Amino acid sequence: MLDFVPAGVGRVLEVGCASGKFGSALKAQRNCEVWGIEMFPPAAEVAAQCLDKVLVLNVETGELPLPASYFDCVIYNDVLEHLREPWRHLCSIQAHLKPGGYVIASIPNIRHYKVVKDLFLKGEWRYQNDGILDRTHLRFFTKQSIREMFEDEGYRVERIEGINGEEFPWKFGVLNRLLRNSLDDMRYQQFACGAQLGSAKSPQRAAKNS
Repeated sequence: MLDFVPAGVGRVLEVGCASGKFGSALKAQRNCEVWGIEMFPPAAEVAAQCLDKVLVLNVETGELPLPASYFDCVIYNDVLEHLREPWRHLCSIQAHLKPGGYVIASIPNIRHYKVVKDLFLKGEWRYQNDGILDRTHLRFFTKQSIREMFEDEGYRVERIEGINGEEFPWKFGVLNRLLRNSLDDMRYQQFACGAQLGSAKSPQRAAKNS
């Protein structure tokens, strides 16, 4: 995910920073200021030792105690799917982004071929302790719905790529070729997305958030 962070960022916020490993690596690579938000105090205490500032809070509870128009980039590494209203949060975080600021996110892909195979061939949808069907996930996304979420909230998606991909079993591979590679997105466990604050919010989403 470091490769998705735009060049030249000076102030970065990582939501769900855990113990601060990603933010620390970003600081070492870019020499930038990195803040973190983490809702679990033990992890936040560790993160506070390596990041510039760490806030312990739930981003969906009340106003965010963050400076206005301060950050060049906000990062969500496997976080948005844990929120009740990720759309609303992506809207509210804009008050703390500089004009033209970026949001970088990695989000699990519910269209992964293993999930689809178990659902359609076995009738199974089994929550797990981690992975795509992590039992703490509240929202589920595909490549297309990730793009729509950002665009509906006023962002321009500049980059979206599959990560943690794997080769299809031969039957899926044959089917994909017959369908002119239209199933390629099903190889990836997650999608990494880079979006810039820019375009106007759609009237449909604005009405839903009002």
